[in-house]
Amino acid sequence: MYEIIVSGPVSTNTILLFCPKTKQAAIVDPSFGSLEKIQQIVSENHLHISMILITHSHWDHVLDLAKVKLFYNVDVFAHKDDIPNLLDPGSDQLRAPIPMEKIDACKQLTHNQILPLGQLQIKVLHTPGHTPGSLCFYLENQQVLISGDTFFKNAIGRLDLPTARKEKMKDSLIMLSKLPPKTLVVPGHGPTTTIEKESWLKDPEKQFSLN
Repeated sequence: MYEIIVSGPVSTNTILLFCPKTKQAAIVDPSFGSLEKIQQIVSENHLHISMILITHSHWDHVLDLAKVKLFYNVDVFAHKDDIPNLLDPGSDQLRAPIPMEKIDACKQLTHNQILPLGQLQIKVLHTPGHTPGSLCFYLENQQVLISGDTFFKNAIGRLDLPTARKEKMKDSLIMLSKLPPKTLVVPGHGPTTTIEKESWLKDPEKQFSLN
């Protein structure tokens, strides 16, 4: 149902989501150097890429975006508040160590929107805080959450960046704490975890001082 590809200068998790029955697949956050590994997994599993999903527009999550979009010729989806940085890289005041190519179009996602992927249903959750347009992608039936940089195992996304807002992050984390305890969390960096293992989500301010 998913594969994790770790790549780029800060070990970003690019995630390949796919429906085992229909072979429809989505790429989440194509980071630097991820395209070759994506191609390998797609070929080995006979997958068909139908879309690219972006959790947020920070450079470490999208350095291969233009390349992947061109290769697979599919639409890119993101929240409206993060789309400007995809169309005009660097407008978020964060400089990438590697030149970032812009894309020419991006479709908007909204909170609670449902995206079909074969027989899978991907629920879009707007979780601002790390960036204004941060998103998580939730497969409710399979109890899997792709959390981007909203939170990781025992950590949250950075709040010391120009795009970050602490109060928004607090609200987003409390919302996510209400997901089923056994929900598997696949973050933007680092290992997987579960909602129940991250009990601090119910009182996230404890993490702010560690950020």
